[in-house]
Amino acid sequence: VGGGQVGSTLAKAIDASGKAASVVIAARNPDKTKSKLAEIPGMADLKVEAAADAIKAADIIILATPSVHSDEDIAKIAESLGDVSGKAIVDATNPLSEFQDGLEIRW
Repeated sequence: VGGGQVGSTLAKAIDASGKAASVVIAARNPDKTKSKLAEIPGMADLKVEAAADAIKAADIIILATPSVHSDEDIAKIAESLGDVSGKAIVDATNPLSEFQDGLEIRW
């Protein structure tokens, strides 16, 4: 879940490994995510679907939401996953945020 730098890099590496039957980026706004990925060399071929559809079909979910989201936004994303019974979830969320004195852990 997440088509930013972490999510797309992980998706590309997993896809290139040939070890997964399929790799899909789950996005709240698939068209926006596809447009952003098209601007990055080697990323335009990644498959992007609406989050609900991709999550429903997934066996493994990698949560890769960017640190710019507020705690409330992250909670909304977690709730939006729906029923994840029987699915493996890997949390690659980066809790670092920029503060006045530099990067700090938000939580």
